[in-house]
Amino acid sequence: MEFDELRGKRILITGASTGIGAAVAHRMGAFGARVGVHYNASQEAAQAVAEEIGPPGARRSCSRPTCATPRP
Repeated sequence: MEFDELRGKRILITGASTGIGAAVAHRMGAFGARVGVHYNASQEAAQAVAEEIGPPGARRSCSRPTCATPRP
């Protein structure tokens, strides 16, 4: 299966450290997308996924951003 329209696009996969999220991150990386791996608690697993994504030289990142409203 080819998805040339994904090549070079930036994609953030939430929950990408394990399970379905990790599988989607791997697949999008294989299609040439620039993948952001989001995790909540599994930092080591998320970093492993980020390192495994796509061909050598593929762009990827790993982060744990928060969507919480800052308290004054």
